[in-house]
Formats: sequence, structure tokens, C-alpha cells
Amino acid sequence: MNEPAYAAIKNYLLKLIGEHKAETDYMLPSEKQLCLKFNVSREPVRKALAVLQQNNAIIKKQGKGTFINPDFSPEITSENRKTLLALILPDISTPFLQNITLGIRKYCDETGNNYILLPSFSSSETEQKNIRLAQKLNCDGILLMPVDGESYNDALLELIIKKTPCILLDRNLIGLNLPSVSSDHRKMGYEAAKYLLEKGYDKIAYFAQTDAITSVNERAQGYLQALHEHENREQLLVNLSGHDNETMHEQLEYFLKNHSDINGVIINSGIPEANLIKALHSIGRTIGEGIGMICFDDNNLLIDLCLNMKTTTIVQDSLKIGYE
Repeated sequence: MNEPAYAAIKNYLLKLIGEHKAETDYMLPSEKQLCLKFNVSREPVRKALAVLQQNNAIIKKQGKGTFINPDFSPEITSENRKTLLALILPDISTPFLQNITLGIRKYCDETGNNYILLPSFSSSETEQKNIRLAQKLNCDGILLMPVDGESYNDALLELIIKKTPCILLDRNLIGLNLPSVSSDHRKMGYEAAKYLLEKGYDKIAYFAQTDAITSVNERAQGYLQALHEHENREQLLVNLSGHDNETMHEQLEYFLKNHSDINGVIINSGIPEANLIKALHSIGRTIGEGIGMICFDDNNLLIDLCLNMKTTTIVQDSLKIGYE
């Protein structure tokens, strides 16, 4: 297949730039000269010059001509440079988030692309700064796991307005039309409730930090679906949003005291799970002794080791989420 005229002109000019870059104020051929040399109209010439100008390879001086930009590096152009992605995560302290990062790294290694990790530390303000930093660094796209919360920061909304390529990880955001890669969270909630119901537990509480992030709400819908299919009307959906460790423990203890007949619990592994076990201990109850528990994700290794227990978990394929 013949090379497009504009590409041939562009490559010819790049060759001249490489040969004469060290020369001060080296003037490249004019549009007319290029038209004559390649026997073409002005259209492909102007397209080639526009591409080079976009990549800061040339400087046009009105009334004088087109010159080589002395700061230009031929190896770094929009057409030959590797894709740079910005990965913005709340942190990488859990196996789930670590595996998402490993999945992205695996993909970039296989395709010869690059990524930078910008942790938000679960802060909406830091997330906003990171989004704007990614744009300032001219990242080709943003991979974002938004922090939990009911409101969206300005930078996140600007992504949509500016049509910046952005993929959400593990969740959607209500009201925002952004593509995402995630698990089937409704199915996860359904399977968790179904597991406990089939084990004979009929008073099941689902503890979740419900907010504007759809993954949590989808799991809650799955939990309710399983109860409905088993003709169980004991819907105990408890919102843990807005609580730190101390107040979460207090809320859990208060709820459990007032619902002493609960015999099954569904909760996220890690800190929420630890607070639940502590709250149960405070009222004289223990997992496995008249009460069953199932957790989401696998952030429970230290808890299991310390308490000599084996938590039943539903684990996402976070490596696949990151890779895809």
C-alpha cells in the first residue's frame, strides 16, 4: 500500500529536522517548494505541517517561514510515543487494590505502554488534584476508582465535559455516563445471601456503606432478591456510611443489641469485618457459634490469623478488572 502523501511529506521533514536540528534557525522548505517536490496540492502539505506543529517539531514565523524547534525531541511525538495512563486509586493497601494495579501493570508490560500511580488516600480533594495532574501531564487516559461519597468533585465532572478518556474501576457513578470495568455486584450480593439462607440462617443482616457508588447498592439489591426468592421478609439492610472505626463499632454494637435474633451477617472484609467481630464480642457472641458470616473480597488475612478462624468470602477477580 502506498504511503499517504501527507505522511511522506511529514517523514521527509522529520528527516530534515534530524539532520539539521543542531543548526540555529534552520528554515525548512516552504509550502510551495514542498508542493513542487511531491507534486501535490497544498492540502497534504498543510496536514503534514499541522502534525509537526502539534508535536512542537516546528515553529512558524509569520512573514519569515517555518523553522526547526530547537527544543524538539524527534523520538517523542504523538504518533510514536507510548500511551501513558494515570491510575488513580484510593490506596493500594488491600489485596484487591494491589491486584488491580498488578493487572494494569501486566497489560502495560505486554503492550509496551506506561502508567503512573496517583493514590487519592480516600480523599475527594486529593482525587481532584490527581485528575488535574494527570491532565497537566498529558496522560492519554485515566483509570479511576472514585473515593466513596455522595457528591462528585469538580475535576470528575470536568472529565465528562472535556470528553477526557476515563474508565471507572469496580463501580459506576450514579448520574455520570462513564464506562466502567467491574464485577457483577448484584450477583455477589445474591450469592452471599443465598449461601447463608441455604445454611439455615434466616435472620440475615447486610451491613454496607451505601452511597452514590453503585457497586455497594447493586450488592444490596442482590441480597434483597435472594431474600425474596426464599420468601424471607426479614430485610435488615444497615448503612454504615459516614462512620470512622469508633462510631462504626458503636453503631454495630447498638444494632446487634436491639436485634439479638440475628443469626447471619454479610459485610465487607477488613475494617468493617473487624468492627463487626468486636461488636459481637462486646455482647457475648462469636462468629460460628449460632451466627454465620460471609464477607466480600479477601482483606481478612490478618483477622483470620489473629483469631484462628477461616472467613467465608466472595472474592472478585481484581487482576482481571485491572487488565481489562
